[in-house]
Amino acid sequence: MKALFLMVVILVGSQYVMAQKVNVVTQTVDGRLYTATPIANSSTIEFANSNNKLKNVKSTMPQEMKETYLNYLNFGDTEKSHIQKVVQEAVSGNKKLPKGERLDIKYYISPSGTIRELSFLIKNNSAFSPADLKKIEDKLKSDYHFRMSRALPADINYISFIMPTSIAE
Repeated sequence: MKALFLMVVILVGSQYVMAQKVNVVTQTVDGRLYTATPIANSSTIEFANSNNKLKNVKSTMPQEMKETYLNYLNFGDTEKSHIQKVVQEAVSGNKKLPKGERLDIKYYISPSGTIRELSFLIKNNSAFSPADLKKIEDKLKSDYHFRMSRALPADINYISFIMPTSIAE
């Protein structure tokens, strides 16, 4: 009897958990629609252009490259400072941003280093506004190109990675 009761509790509980929905919020910024999706079991939100599609597209990267593909990218101090400079310029008008405010950016780039899409991982109490994030997206896509230390195979549809940045101290 205890086993039957326990089984019913587990089944009902799992159905309750599976029925819970993630509260996705949409917002239009300068005519562009964005989604803000809470990350399960954290205080983080993923803020992304609703036109982004690569998150749901399987990468065509060969299996043998999956652990080493970041070695193809230049991640030196020059690149990090250039990205930080682009972010600083994009949000220079927002006086509410505290120094050191962290922003994780998930990049989807082409084999040649062009930023195809990106999304932002921010705390749910972040001082970054949706308008700030749109400016950062536009500025990075237009002003930044990842340099490759060696050529990636051209048949790879994209590579993705997360890179943290912050407002200068």
